[in-house]
Amino acid sequence: MNPFKGKKKVGTVGLPVPDTELRLVDIETGEQVELGKPGEIICKGPQVTRGYFKKPDANAKTIIDGWFHTGDVGVMDEDGFITIVDRTKDMLIVSGYKVYSVHVEDVMTKHPDIELVAIIGLKDPDRPGSEIVKAVVQLKEGVQPTEKVQEDLKKYAAEHLSKYENPKQWEFRETLPLTAVGKVLKRSLREEETKKE
Repeated sequence: MNPFKGKKKVGTVGLPVPDTELRLVDIETGEQVELGKPGEIICKGPQVTRGYFKKPDANAKTIIDGWFHTGDVGVMDEDGFITIVDRTKDMLIVSGYKVYSVHVEDVMTKHPDIELVAIIGLKDPDRPGSEIVKAVVQLKEGVQPTEKVQEDLKKYAAEHLSKYENPKQWEFRETLPLTAVGKVLKRSLREEETKKE
């Protein structure tokens, strides 16, 4: 949480609360990451849950060696403030590189034609263990997904994202599925893709 008194950093979730041990670890290796590098936030302390009620499978995946794996990917700065950059389930692996869907979405929503965008990963049939970046896009009212608009979006992505972050597949929809608070339901989009397989 952000401290009541003293330094606050807008855009961060603040500092670890007292009596809480907190680490940022590599999602694949479990090794602690360096300051400024993204990692999954894990924690332990007297206020952290001991587990889910009557859900041993969920506990086995979430609580490892006493550490609660939050599923949030964060970056800690030199002052100990943490910024959430993604969820582990939304992170993609593309040819060994980690792609943070939130970062790609933030970049793409700056394009003037995009209202909403969701980035999801598809299995890459040519590379086991790798994914293909797919962008599901809702354009602003009055904008049609013409060939010119699509080419403009691809060019914008190529100019503002790393090659491995660049969406290889694009889908345009009238609307995207949303939660009650207006967040895109990526789980629903992933389920649709699983049904196609």
